[in-house]
Amino acid sequence: MRQTSTLRKVGLLVLVAAVVLGGLLWHDPSEVRASAVHVLDVAALAVQKVSSYERERAYSGLVETRRSGPLGFESAGRVLEIPVAPGTRVEAGAPLAVLDSAEVVAARQSLAARRDRAQAELEEMLAGHRPETIAAAQAGLRQRAAHLQIARMRVARQELLLAENRLGQQAIDEVRGEVTALEAQVEEAEQQLAELIAGVRLERINAQQATLRHLEAELTALDLRLQRCVVRAPWPGRVAELCVTEGAVLAPGQPVLCLVGDRDLRARIGVPPEVAAALEDGRLYRLEIGGRRVDGRLTARLPELDASTRLQALLFALDGQPGAVIGQSCRLLLSVRTDQPGIWLPVSALHRGERGLWSCLALVPLARVAQAAISAERSNPLYRLETRMLEVVALGEGEVFVQGQLVAGELVVASAPDRLAPGQVVRTQAALP
Repeated sequence: MRQTSTLRKVGLLVLVAAVVLGGLLWHDPSEVRASAVHVLDVAALAVQKVSSYERERAYSGLVETRRSGPLGFESAGRVLEIPVAPGTRVEAGAPLAVLDSAEVVAARQSLAARRDRAQAELEEMLAGHRPETIAAAQAGLRQRAAHLQIARMRVARQELLLAENRLGQQAIDEVRGEVTALEAQVEEAEQQLAELIAGVRLERINAQQATLRHLEAELTALDLRLQRCVVRAPWPGRVAELCVTEGAVLAPGQPVLCLVGDRDLRARIGVPPEVAAALEDGRLYRLEIGGRRVDGRLTARLPELDASTRLQALLFALDGQPGAVIGQSCRLLLSVRTDQPGIWLPVSALHRGERGLWSCLALVPLARVAQAAISAERSNPLYRLETRMLEVVALGEGEVFVQGQLVAGELVVASAPDRLAPGQVVRTQAALP
């Protein structure tokens, strides 16, 4: 019985509420005006549907230099001088470190002296013998020929004495031996004179020239060793760090310092392969470095995907872009078009809803009778606010791309929807476009 009585009371309350609500909806205009409804002014905009939208996709990477690495000497030795310090700005060809080269300098001086001697001998061979030398050889030949003639005359006289048995065989044999020796001396003097007159043989000149070339090559090798005793900057940049100090004894190839090129900077950015395939080599693309937007030219793409990220690395040249620092993070900004219908709304027009959705307040025109009952002013029409549920599809700068219950041309509250409630009567602040 008690439960039945309770149900009757609830039903009676519902009936009374329905009667009251019906009276409000079908009220007399004079009664509405008497209630003094408060009308709010709101900023409204007319929504427009579009068939597609573009949104900006960002891909992250790092700024790097094209040339950077440790530098050292090709040969072993003691470090004599390091004229730079970490952070020093150097141009290409500037000396960075000097190796002790006293031993190489001494060896070069000795070799240069040998080269000069060989050069002088070659010049003497090419110039030929002096006339005085040839005249002395001719005089020596005549002297030996005179001695030979005298010796032959002695042989002739002694042969007569031998025929008369007035001289022994041994005496004449000794004179004949002397003639033979003098004949050999005359022949040798003739050959020497002929050689002096003809000059040095071509073979000796060629051999001397080969000796001179060999010494020149050894001098060139020592000059290269002297050049390698100085580490010079192969590219313009800044010294990052020093690996050794002056006086240290180094092994060949041991790093002395690290030089980082501060020109020809580039951005290395990883993107999905399908995105990389759509980009054109040599074209400028928008990059963001340190909050600034700059242009970068796509110069190269690596042929392999990164093993961990499965992205393809692209290289963008930062031609003269100031402010970029090696190791700084950067982003590639690309506009991607999506064929999907929807509406762009300002962020200020949205209100957080339930279950991950958002909402906005739409302006629904009131009937003319209701407008006249609420306000006698006829400058701007009156509207009743209704909720429209929306789904955010994409984000832009200060606006969002949404889909939902809105229709093209419908009016929505442009800002501060949290201060309003569905069912409120409002009017626009100014005439709508």
